[in-house]
Amino acid sequence: MDLFISSERPIKHWKDFDDRLRKLELDRDSGREVIDRLGETYEEIFARNVQGAHSLSLAVRTLQWALCAFRPFDIEELRAAVAIDDDVVTGKLLLDICSNFILVDSQGFVRLAHISVKEYLYYSHLMHSGRACERIQ
Repeated sequence: MDLFISSERPIKHWKDFDDRLRKLELDRDSGREVIDRLGETYEEIFARNVQGAHSLSLAVRTLQWALCAFRPFDIEELRAAVAIDDDVVTGKLLLDICSNFILVDSQGFVRLAHISVKEYLYYSHLMHSGRACERIQ
């Protein structure tokens, strides 16, 4: 199974995300506005990716692990950590519900898609405002 991003398997909604990032103009007067708008963009993407309580729970646990891991891990390790008692969880499902937030790099490790994702998640209400890492330790 090919988990890498390619032209045959693009990140869901990547064009929308990329278009929004390109529209953000960073200058001295609008720095705070850019940060606020980026957070709003991440909120919209998350809401579009997550459909229901089960996928919300999986998404939050997946992003907590991606945010707080002490070492790199592959998609199967992430699936095992997140699934717990849920046999229907697949690596593809986790990548789908967390698209634009996590990806599998060229070495096969799961990582956050961008430093801005890390900052957003760390301070997000989804991750309990900076306490996400305390919850998985």
